[in-house]
Amino acid sequence: MMGIALVEMKHMDKLGDFILALKGNVTQEYDTKYVSYGNSAREAVQLGIESETATIAAYNKILKKIKALPENQTTVISFQLLSKLIADETHHISLFHEWLKEHPEPKK
Repeated sequence: MMGIALVEMKHMDKLGDFILALKGNVTQEYDTKYVSYGNSAREAVQLGIESETATIAAYNKILKKIKALPENQTTVISFQLLSKLIADETHHISLFHEWLKEHPEPKK
């Protein structure tokens, strides 16, 4: 979990830096009061899978919009960055599923 969390922080930094390089504004501050952590490690991992899946869907939506634009340096770099982030998120989902297999739900 710690490794994934560190990668997610790097994602935020990369996206923020890229937005600023494009002369955009990063106005949304991150607030953890809306984050659900679950009541067990297993629940937290399942929430992680849901979150990563939603993030991939959002990135794919943006990629679709980028593909519709005329190709230039910005669109190429945007596409590359989002593709890398999607690959990372996909790997996180694999790691989460692996963890769930290694830690079966306790029998009641």
